[in-house]
Amino acid sequence: MANVPQCPNSVKGNGCPKSNPVIEKEGDDFWSFRCLTCKVVYVVSKEGIRDKSRFENAVKLRKQAEEEYQRRMKKVKIFC
Repeated sequence: MANVPQCPNSVKGNGCPKSNPVIEKEGDDFWSFRCLTCKVVYVVSKEGIRDKSRFENAVKLRKQAEEEYQRRMKKVKIFC
């Protein structure tokens, strides 16, 4: 993990003067952090999972568009 995310309260200016995150739990697709300053717990997804999800959604949308095109082409009648 290259960049440790800042505490959301510190970023928004909601009473956390200094972001001091520590990893509380790590799953297959997320990290759970706890800020030692304001005691808030927040979850961040891992980049690889997010990229994989985006790719799978793009493939799914492409497949749906192709199926729609094929369905419409079956309805087209060509007259010579």
